[in-house]
Amino acid sequence: TPESTILAISDGCPRQIIQYTPRVYGLQCHLEFNQELVAGLIHHEINLQQLSTIHPFVQNSEAILQYNYDEMNHALYQFLNKLCFY
Repeated sequence: TPESTILAISDGCPRQIIQYTPRVYGLQCHLEFNQELVAGLIHHEINLQQLSTIHPFVQNSEAILQYNYDEMNHALYQFLNKLCFY
């Protein structure tokens, strides 16, 4: 909407975080992700390695498993907690 503000972008997502109002945001991320969940998703995606060679924004399993989900989730939870007290 014209009233919204794009706060974060990435090469693969031109609208990573959008602020609609001071307390309404749209986030393109997965707060539920952790190492165990991601390992399970990778285990069930038999074409991941092939897809990662074809599509620029599909990572291979090694890159996905190296990501620090705890760090990402901590930052996102801090952000969301600030909204609760706004």
